[in-house]
Amino acid sequence: MEVTRHNLKDALKDVETHIVNADFYAIDLEMSGIDTSLFRSRGLTPQQTYKRMAEAASKYSMIQFGLSLFLKREGDDEGYDAKTYNFYTFQQLNTDIVMSSRAMEFLRENGMDFQKWVSEGITYCNAATEEKLRARYLDAQEPMVADKKKKYPPLKLTRVLDIEFVDNAVADFKWWLAEIQTKSDSGSPAEEKMEFAFKKCNAFLRKALHGAVDEILEVVSNGDACFEREVRAGQLHIIRLSTAAKEAHMAEKVAENEEKFSSAIGLRRLFKILAESKLALVGHNPMYDLLFIMDSFDAPLPDKLTAFKHRVHQLFPRVVDTKYLATYTTSAPLLYDGPVYHDTSLEALYKDLLQQDKIPLIDNAYHKESDGDGQYHQAGWDAYCTGACFAALAKTYVEHVGDDTHPETTWEDVVFHAGNRLNGTSSLLRWDLTTDTDTSDAEIRGGAVFHVAGITAADGGDKLAQLFDAPDILTSITWINDTSAFVHVVPKKEYGKPTAPLDTAACLAAAKRAGLQRGLEVTPWVQYCREIDTPTDAPVTSGWLGWLFGSGTKDSSSSSAEQGSSEQSRKRRRVE
Repeated sequence: MEVTRHNLKDALKDVETHIVNADFYAIDLEMSGIDTSLFRSRGLTPQQTYKRMAEAASKYSMIQFGLSLFLKREGDDEGYDAKTYNFYTFQQLNTDIVMSSRAMEFLRENGMDFQKWVSEGITYCNAATEEKLRARYLDAQEPMVADKKKKYPPLKLTRVLDIEFVDNAVADFKWWLAEIQTKSDSGSPAEEKMEFAFKKCNAFLRKALHGAVDEILEVVSNGDACFEREVRAGQLHIIRLSTAAKEAHMAEKVAENEEKFSSAIGLRRLFKILAESKLALVGHNPMYDLLFIMDSFDAPLPDKLTAFKHRVHQLFPRVVDTKYLATYTTSAPLLYDGPVYHDTSLEALYKDLLQQDKIPLIDNAYHKESDGDGQYHQAGWDAYCTGACFAALAKTYVEHVGDDTHPETTWEDVVFHAGNRLNGTSSLLRWDLTTDTDTSDAEIRGGAVFHVAGITAADGGDKLAQLFDAPDILTSITWINDTSAFVHVVPKKEYGKPTAPLDTAACLAAAKRAGLQRGLEVTPWVQYCREIDTPTDAPVTSGWLGWLFGSGTKDSSSSSAEQGSSEQSRKRRRVE
C-alpha cells in the first residue's frame, strides 16, 4: 500500500488490525543523505562512529518509511502473509530539509517520486513536540462559555480611520443583538445557531473588536445561549448558540481538534504502534534506520552510545539485522558450516535466496512480482525483501544450529541467539544493543581485538601477525594507516568448535614482549577505546560493547574523530 497524508488514517487502522496477529515486522527507510565517509574511515571507536552517524541522522531527513508485517499462515508451517506499506514522509513543522545531491541522484535513478514526497508526504514529530501539540489542540479545550474565554482589554485607538471602522462595526453588532432580543421579547423562538460576521480587517483591528465585544457581551442577557468566536480568512465571526446547538458545536470542535492533532503528529502514531507491539523488528544493516527513527519520532539523539542503546532496547527489545545474520553465516568455521553469501547487500541476498528456493511462500499484495527489479530502494519493497530474507535465513539457521534435543527450534531462537547485534561500518565493528553490557560480542566470535601502534615499513602484515603467533589461533589485520592497525585474534575451529580456548591474557603478554623488541605498542581494544573516548579527568565506568573481548567496558564520551589513528594520539598514550 502506497501511503500519503491522504490515506494515512486508513493505513494506520490496517496496521493496528494486522499487527496483533503478526509474528514479526521488517522496516526500511530511504533518507535524504547519510555520512558515507564512515565506510572509509578507520581507527574510529564505536563511540566516535556513533557520534558521526548521529550527526548525519539529525542533519538529514526521512523520505520514505517502509513497513512489512509478516503473519504466519494458518495450517502452513513456513508460509506467510505479508502486509506491506510504503509511507511517504515529509517534515512540515517549520524545519529545514537538508539533501545530499548524491543521495537524491541515487533515489531518482531508482524511481523515487519526489513530487509525491513533497506534495503528499506525511509529517511527523518527536515526543516533546507531540506534548506541545496535545496542549494546543486537546488539553486546552473547555466548555464554550463566554466568561471562560480569553478576555481582551479595550484598545485606545488614535487613527481616525481605525476609530470609524470599529465604531461602525460595533454599531452593526449591537443592532444584530437588538434584533435577537426583540424576537425573544415577542415570544418568537430563537434559532439554534445565529452568526454575525465583522468586515475583514487586520489583526490589530480584530484585537480592538475583541475588546469591544467583551464589553458588550458582559451586559447582554444571553439566557441559556452562549457566544463563540472564530476567525476565518481575516474576519471575526460571533456565533450565538442555544444550549443544544452549543453541545453539538462543542462536540464538533472537539472532533475537529482531535483530527488536527492526529494530522499534526502524523507518522509518530505508527512509531507508537510498533513500539507498543514489542514484536521483533527486522532490518537490513539497520543502524542508520534506528538512528533516523529515534531522532525523528522519539527525541534528539543522546551524545553517548550507551544512552542510545538503552533507549532503543527499551522501545524495541528485539532487533534483528539480516545483513549481520547473513554475514554471520559466512564466517564458517566461526559459527557453523552453513551456506555462504558472498554479497550481503539486500538486493543480492534476496535474489540469491530466491534462486536457491529458500524464500518461503509469501503472499505480498503490495508487490505480486517477487523479482521486481525496479522496486528496489523503495522503502516498502525493501522492507518486504528484508522480512523475506529473515524468514529464509532463520530457517537456515535453525537447520544448521538447532539443538538436537530441541527439534522444535523456531525463528524466535534466532532472535534469541543473534538478535540485538547489528552489522557495523567496518569489519571489526558490531553494534550490541543489549542493555546487559556484560554480554559481549566476544561470546559469538570467541576472539579478541588489539591495537598495534609504532609500525614501520619493515613490519609487514606477516610480521605483525607473528606477534600473536600460536598453533591454535587465526589472525586478521585491519590497517588504520601506515603506522597502526587492529589485529583480530580468534581460536581455530574444527566442525564448528574451537580446537582450544583463547587465552587472551597470555596472547596479550606474548604480543607485548615481542612488540617491545621492535618498538611496537600493543593495546587491548577495550583499553584503546577508553583512552580515546574518556577525558583524562573522567572516571572509567562500565558501559557499551562493540567488537571486543574482556569484562571491563566503559561509558564512552565523544572525542575528536579518528583521534586514535593519529601519531599525536599514540605519542600521548606513551607519555601517559
